[in-house]
Amino acid sequence: MRECQNVPIQPVFMHGLGKALPKDSFILVPFFVDIFIGETFKFIDDRKVFMDEVTNRLNTLRDEGDFKEW
Repeated sequence: MRECQNVPIQPVFMHGLGKALPKDSFILVPFFVDIFIGETFKFIDDRKVFMDEVTNRLNTLRDEGDFKEW
C-alpha cells in the first residue's frame, strides 16, 4: 500500500441513484441525481484514522445536500 501514498483521493457523494436506476432495472429512469465532490486528500497510514477521515469527508458532503424524502 505504500506505493499509493501519494495518489490523491477524491471523495464523491452521490444521492438519488436508487431512483435513477432502481434495483433489477436495466433502463435509467429520469430522476435527478445529486453529486457532491470534495477536496482531495492523501492516504493516511493508519487504517482507523484513514477510515474516520473518509467517513467524515463523505458525511460532510452528504450534509451539504437538501434532500427531499422519496
